[in-house]
Amino acid sequence: MLKTVPRPILRWHSQWAGLCVLCIALWISLISLISPLAFAQDASTSPLSNSLTNPLPNPRWTPGATNPAVSQANIHSTICVNGYAKSIRPPSTWTTALKRQQIRQMGLRDRRLGRYEEDHLIALSMGGHPSDERNLWPQPRSGRWSASAKDDLEFVLYKMVCTGEMGLVDAQRAIASNWVQAYETYVPSHRGWLAQRRRRFQ
Repeated sequence: MLKTVPRPILRWHSQWAGLCVLCIALWISLISLISPLAFAQDASTSPLSNSLTNPLPNPRWTPGATNPAVSQANIHSTICVNGYAKSIRPPSTWTTALKRQQIRQMGLRDRRLGRYEEDHLIALSMGGHPSDERNLWPQPRSGRWSASAKDDLEFVLYKMVCTGEMGLVDAQRAIASNWVQAYETYVPSHRGWLAQRRRRFQ
């Protein structure tokens, strides 16, 4: 013979279950509201997503800046002249001090200076501004998309500009907007130039 459950107990279980469902729904709603806000705040304030694995600077901090002394009309008397970039490069004491300052301001967890290269987003060899802080950021030295990989892209784009294969402004825009994407677009088809560059410095 089946026993019947008293109505007060059934009513209590029903109310408890309803309360649990309501709490879960409220929690999900709260999470859905908080998560986008937290992500948006992180994306706007953290230039490297607080990580050594993100190769791209936050454009809010480092959008890139060009050198007003360089234009398409004078590339063969400026950037395409051997030694030009070296002649306008800021002293290492200044860039090291800026790197330390930016690492602190940007809230990077790993503050060891050796883990980063204070890099010009738009390279000096491509008409980047030498001392505008909007064109400099502490770039990770490790990982697939390290500072050395960006150096390869810079050389390829520099050669493309100086041989007339690409316009100066187009090259600057490509590296400033997403240098990893630019690498994948231009470096594989110009690896011969990289081999020449490496032999030169061996």
